[in-house]
Amino acid sequence: MPVIKVRVEGRGKMVKTTLENIEDVAKSIERPTDFLMKYFAFELGVQYAVKNDKHTLGSARSADELADLLDIFIDKFILCGSCNNPETMFQCKKNQLVLICRACGHKTIVKYPHRITDYILKKLSSEKKAKKPKTVDKEDPVLLLKNLWKQYPDNPQIVSQAKAIQKQNKWDSEHFIRVIFQSLFDKDILSAFDQKLEIYKLFKQDSEQFYRTTLICIEELCQSESTILPSISNIVEQIYQKELVSYTALKDWQDHPNPDIDKTIAHQIRASTEPLISGLKPQT
Repeated sequence: MPVIKVRVEGRGKMVKTTLENIEDVAKSIERPTDFLMKYFAFELGVQYAVKNDKHTLGSARSADELADLLDIFIDKFILCGSCNNPETMFQCKKNQLVLICRACGHKTIVKYPHRITDYILKKLSSEKKAKKPKTVDKEDPVLLLKNLWKQYPDNPQIVSQAKAIQKQNKWDSEHFIRVIFQSLFDKDILSAFDQKLEIYKLFKQDSEQFYRTTLICIEELCQSESTILPSISNIVEQIYQKELVSYTALKDWQDHPNPDIDKTIAHQIRASTEPLISGLKPQT
């Protein structure tokens, strides 16, 4: 994790502290930037603002002071309550904030009475509801996109029209990729697979979140359509060759099964893909 870098600007009542690399810090612990900034603001009793990608606190604060607060945040909202591993993710369940450990699978209920706990719960709850957004003209979003692939063979038109649908439905980037995947791949995933991969690649994002979302979608498809399980190694190999997943994401996915997937299916997937992934070399 990078060391927090700050820059104090202004004087008197106009003084403020810019956290120059807070997005990198948040990325390293796999938490949204606004969660960290809101936490700092609540702890220090100051205003938090973001403008032109600059994240500021409304007072003069040192890097050491913020680092001490960050240590508390990591202890309360990152580390697994069982194995103390930082590889965790949030889940909102029955109005409780839960940490799911990708290393040991343990679920830790966060019992920390703080305004940031309420903020995170509210944000996660709203995102959970947004997973079923309103669609254009009450049409099935997957069907909308399936029709789009047939209507617009020109790549720039495909991208612009798909993003227009995304904007109208107010999908975030992760939900958008999920709908794209579901509109392209079903139980007949291997039918015209190369052509479908080329369309999917038009929406590729060079981020670990994109790679993880792609792998999660594949697992979810295996769970709903078990007939594709015998082909899973071939599918994973081809998406890797098309650079639609990274070596790092594959290794992490192989080592940390998705807790929302049936354990038997998750085991079958990893048993089938283990020889392939073990033989891969990092992409250059």
